[in-house]
Amino acid sequence: MRLTDFYATRKAKRHMRVKHQVEWEEVAQVMAQQPPVRRLGETEGERRYWLRGRTEGGRLLKIVMAVEGTHTARVMTAFEVRK
Repeated sequence: MRLTDFYATRKAKRHMRVKHQVEWEEVAQVMAQQPPVRRLGETEGERRYWLRGRTEGGRLLKIVMAVEGTHTARVMTAFEVRK
């Protein structure tokens, strides 16, 4: 799956920033790398997917999203993966 466009609602961006301390620019950095997309499951009748990647600052993020259309994703949340 190749995603060329992605977005998040204002509510989702605020959630990522306030709860997870992840800025939208960091999400964009990871999405631009085109990491492999994996199926997460279904919630409220909507298929969910996830991917992981590193920001330019070295943070490892996990991004959860729903795919809309052929190449568009709506990002729901993103958070740092700590080992």
